[in-house]
Amino acid sequence: MKKVKEMVDRLKKPGIDVKAEMGNINGELLDFVLGEIDKKNLKQERLGAELDLRIEDAVKFRYLENRIEELKEEVVQLNMKLVKEKSSRLSIESALRAAQDELKAVINLRERINSPVSGSDESPQMQAAE
Repeated sequence: MKKVKEMVDRLKKPGIDVKAEMGNINGELLDFVLGEIDKKNLKQERLGAELDLRIEDAVKFRYLENRIEELKEEVVQLNMKLVKEKSSRLSIESALRAAQDELKAVINLRERINSPVSGSDESPQMQAAE
């Protein structure tokens, strides 16, 4: 408002070329209006840029949330696989121990069958046949 009053006062000065002064005032008003439009546009651009950043952050956040869920599921699946593998390993180890025990027992049995009985050169089978 102060600017407008100053412009009106300039037009009221004695001996002024009103037409020329009106041209100057119109130029100032145009500059003022364009400056205000630029300020408004700059504000709109900032708001638009801020909105773009918020949208981008929301998309990134959503992606990360989805990735977290995928990784959690992968961890569960791998843990289940590990438990299964451990169980399978324990089963294999148990079968291995049983086979090793049986091997020792069979070797011992073979040795007993093949070894001579108290000073005799005959096998226990030969002695039993007599």
